[in-house]
Amino acid sequence: MKKTLFGLIFCLISLPIFGGEDCDVCGPQLTGSPLKTNFSFQAIGQTSKYITQSNDNKNFETTLSNDPRKIFAKSSPKWLEAVGKISVPHRTKNEKTDCSVSLLTDHLDKDSIIAVTAGHCMKNWNFPGQDPKAPAVITFTKKDGTKVTRSVEKILSMSPSEGDYAILKLNKTVPNSLVKPLLIADGPYRGADGFGYLEFDEFTGGPGHKKAFGTLAGYSSDSSPQFGNKGQNLTYHEDCHLNGGEAYIKSTKCWSYKGASGGATVVTVDQGDYNDNIGVEHLYVGAVMGQRKGDNKRAFITPLEFFREPLESAFKNYMP
Repeated sequence: MKKTLFGLIFCLISLPIFGGEDCDVCGPQLTGSPLKTNFSFQAIGQTSKYITQSNDNKNFETTLSNDPRKIFAKSSPKWLEAVGKISVPHRTKNEKTDCSVSLLTDHLDKDSIIAVTAGHCMKNWNFPGQDPKAPAVITFTKKDGTKVTRSVEKILSMSPSEGDYAILKLNKTVPNSLVKPLLIADGPYRGADGFGYLEFDEFTGGPGHKKAFGTLAGYSSDSSPQFGNKGQNLTYHEDCHLNGGEAYIKSTKCWSYKGASGGATVVTVDQGDYNDNIGVEHLYVGAVMGQRKGDNKRAFITPLEFFREPLESAFKNYMP
């Protein structure tokens, strides 16, 4: 993957992001070596400080006033086509969980077969040594309304609690010409040295008026037809503030609701001043996880750095 020049731009990051279904304890921890599906189970035994954002299609939250999100439309950024909706049937009961998912790559000229969602979205789909009850179906929607459908062949690596992510291999490659996958960032949007893609001073402007800004996108299932429409619309909060947090959870000032779990957090950065051959890039930096309890609709994310190693292993094994 080509290197981008992020060392010259400061970034302030301080809040974590949210995922899928409501829970107080977000289920068992699945652990295992990267690219292994024979996970072992380990109970967490502690109450979560956030609410995950998957949706069970039973409760649709009321859209709050002054919601800053936009609906994906013909005028929206094209990279949003790589953010899909995933419907996950439960293994042991007649229910399903709806979440969001991102089609990813390490080189923009590749066709992709790898996607990432939130781990808690997949925790009821299958268990070690057992086949899923039904396929987990993913739908990507293009700006012209065309639907591109795939299913999950297997989970390559997963954690549904601390470090809430799941790396998925699809049943069939998605051609780059059909849906262009999101390019993963080559470094953190804020590193330990304080450098990254984002610069705090540039949050005073808007998209197109500064060097970099963050966006959070997913299929929030809030009730308003002007926004999530019960999970039917892809919505995104553009130019929202990405903050800091622990290694496995970062906070934001980005809005989302149930159903956004597994959605994309993207930094749009203009590299033109540093490399004329790069220009504007849309870099994937993390998966939507959940929402801090009592903190309005601001989201938490699992940062890419937490699952970069198994993700890059997936690219190496299935997208050489």
